[in-house]
Amino acid sequence: MIKNYISQLDQNVDLIQDVVNKPCMQSLMNSIATNPDIPRQMVANNLKLYEQIIDTLSVTMKEQMRNLDVQALMKNDQVHESIIQIQKGLKNQKEKINLNNS
Repeated sequence: MIKNYISQLDQNVDLIQDVVNKPCMQSLMNSIATNPDIPRQMVANNLKLYEQIIDTLSVTMKEQMRNLDVQALMKNDQVHESIIQIQKGLKNQKEKINLNNS
């Protein structure tokens, strides 16, 4: 289930944007950045969910989420806006490539 959702996010920049911009997601990301134990608490009673999350995250991603600099960036609204702009640019380039290959 999680892998399917992540695959959808990977293929749809607008979906990523919608998810990241939701107030509940902003609150969750800020909470996780300030308290890394929150994800453990969220999945403490759901081993299957925990295993899916761990299987989905790459080693690099896990390392980055533990990095204090990355945690600080996750709290920065300008960083979020920059990421959204990059995602839009990538989407536009992908669309141009698809049009040229048609």
